[in-house]
Amino acid sequence: MKAWLVPVVLVGAAAACTSEPRAVTDLRAAGHDLFFGRAGCAACHRVGDEGTRIVGPNLGRGDGIDAPVAARRRTHLPPIEYVVESIVEPDAFVVPGYARGVMPRQEEPPVALTDDEIVALAVFLSRGGPAVDEAAIAAARARIAAVRTARSARASAAPPRS
Repeated sequence: MKAWLVPVVLVGAAAACTSEPRAVTDLRAAGHDLFFGRAGCAACHRVGDEGTRIVGPNLGRGDGIDAPVAARRRTHLPPIEYVVESIVEPDAFVVPGYARGVMPRQEEPPVALTDDEIVALAVFLSRGGPAVDEAAIAAARARIAAVRTARSARASAAPPRS
């Protein structure tokens, strides 16, 4: 009886420990880099034990919280869509104990995130919730448009400022 040896090549540590599609893993990594880098999220928030949490809630597990914020807020929305809504329209839902009007819209200057970057942050921050797949990413992209449309409708319906 002959034994056959089959070489196995693993690309990166993620390939060895996750069944997540490579595109999702890449988005999650990009979101992590944005959160702790250019987007500046870590100046106000923590994710678990990472970050400072000066004025915003912990967005992961930690500080006495046993589920990521995306999984425990706005339960009628999938976590990834809740995160998108929170980035595009921060005051759509404000975590109890925190003030409205504090978090800037990350799609506007000085940060000016692109839609792809917003999705990457949402993928990163929705970890610990339901699996993220291509359908969830497509829904997140659609949510960006829906939130912007709702914001525009509210703005045009508001009485003019004097």
